[in-house]
Amino acid sequence: MPLLILHLLSKGPDHGYGLMERIEHMTGSIMPVNPNTMYPLLRRLEERGFVIGTWEHPDRRSRRIYRITRGGLERYEQIKIRMRPHLDALIEAMVRLRGEVLNSPPQKAARRRRLRAAPESAS
Repeated sequence: MPLLILHLLSKGPDHGYGLMERIEHMTGSIMPVNPNTMYPLLRRLEERGFVIGTWEHPDRRSRRIYRITRGGLERYEQIKIRMRPHLDALIEAMVRLRGEVLNSPPQKAARRRRLRAAPESAS
């Protein structure tokens, strides 16, 4: 999750709810983000100096806008380098799993039955 937050903030400032919406949209709603996860993580990133949060309206409690710092950009690059092999391996595993499940003998037999039935229903 820190990788996604730093990635999005490297593109421009945003508030916590905006980040949650962007992550959900980016992942096709497969990875919804809970506020109980997002806001503590943003606070930790801020404590470590990777992001800076400022109130949108300092005179009253409002949205907190987060910006990535120089240290956050450096950390983002480090995480990308470290995570790339893991993400590549995950993608390869998912492709193999998809092929295994969708090309298993029962799946192939069901696909053949559908193909044989299709011309009959068309006539």
